[in-house]
Amino acid sequence: MPEFFVDDICEVLVHTTRHSPDALNGLSLSNIFNLVVLLLSEEHASTIRNYNLRARLGDILFNVFLPAENKREDDEARYRDDNEVPYTVCCDPSNGSPFLLSSKNAQETLAPSLLLLYGQVEHTGPYDKQGYRSRICSLLKYLWNSTEHRAAFAKIASNEQSFIEFANGVLNETNELIVVMMDKLPQIKNIQDEMKTPGWATRTQDEQDQTTSRLTEHEREVRSALMLANKTMKMFAFLSTDKKIAELFQGKELSTRLVNVLLYVLQNMLGQKGLDLKVDNPESYHFKPKELLSDLVSILTCFVDSKTIQDAIAHCGYYSDTLLHKLVKTSKKLGINSDDDRLDRLIVAAESAKASSLDLGTILGDVPDEFEDPVTCEIMEDPVTLTTSQTVVDRSTITQHLLNDAMDPFNRQPLTMEQVVPNHELKARIEAWKSEKIAAAAAAKNAGA
Repeated sequence: MPEFFVDDICEVLVHTTRHSPDALNGLSLSNIFNLVVLLLSEEHASTIRNYNLRARLGDILFNVFLPAENKREDDEARYRDDNEVPYTVCCDPSNGSPFLLSSKNAQETLAPSLLLLYGQVEHTGPYDKQGYRSRICSLLKYLWNSTEHRAAFAKIASNEQSFIEFANGVLNETNELIVVMMDKLPQIKNIQDEMKTPGWATRTQDEQDQTTSRLTEHEREVRSALMLANKTMKMFAFLSTDKKIAELFQGKELSTRLVNVLLYVLQNMLGQKGLDLKVDNPESYHFKPKELLSDLVSILTCFVDSKTIQDAIAHCGYYSDTLLHKLVKTSKKLGINSDDDRLDRLIVAAESAKASSLDLGTILGDVPDEFEDPVTCEIMEDPVTLTTSQTVVDRSTITQHLLNDAMDPFNRQPLTMEQVVPNHELKARIEAWKSEKIAAAAAAKNAGA
């Protein structure tokens, strides 16, 4: 079947749901739903090679088959109450339940398919991907809240490498979105303050137009960024409650990056810079500090007994003795988990880890060149050889690179993770060298004590 057949189906349905959704009333779209689920499944993912078309398949699920009340949070005109797809269209007429919940094929494959799609829309371009991912997040949240899909979410955890790639991609993007928030909200606040001053009226019309145009552009960027940032934080919050998925977050590949993102947000929201974020009408920009802090607390408290997360917090560059204490104080003030002592326990554990830890940077001193990652210039944890260029890098470095660029960064040849070979011999030498250095430092510390 030519791809343009599928493209035509998507075009008709997307156009109809946006401009004349009542035209779908009385139609049975079960075959369309089954086709979309099939084409998105990992088994048939290669059938549709065009990433933009695959992303539009996800939009079909959102526009047509997600019940209206679950997509109103997407602040777009086409999802107004007076412009909704009739509820009967998204339901199986044989049982009255939404196809997303009742379809056996969807129950078995859709959750993993949407995680795969979330990563694939990276290739649709910087302006389109945020919208696609926002709608995918809404679909995942809907599936997560249904018992019918929990078995499929459990399967996600069984494919460790696939989940790590997905989580790394989400962490990368969440960090970028928060950077946009920290950059644009202070600029919006400055312009808002400027427009309240007596001097604003003395400006020429040209100057006022330039300033308001700049404000409109900042507002557009921050609305788009915060809508998706809020959703990704909520997604991390509910995924972290799954025991098997939480174990993956505690691995070497994800624990440090997860903690870095969370503490970066906290440092900016609770520190001095937080004052620059207090814009007029924050809700209009999807800036919801209380909800964002609540999601952060939920994520952190899922790992209260995790030694890996405790150590990652203790060694994070954004960590300080006062940051988490301020989070506790602010949480209680806002009524976030006020009766829960897990955050206090996590702080005690992180402070203990910090006090008992050795300063690896000082201990290791000058690292041999062959032990350093050529991109990050940090000592490698899991060295691998890129078969296309024979370059040795850390696995985490090439994993993150391939999320956005399927090329060897050293010779620009096509590269996949399947072509990356573990360098066990070098890894053993690095670990032996580190162990020797750490043992010598610990002996010196004990002797001094």
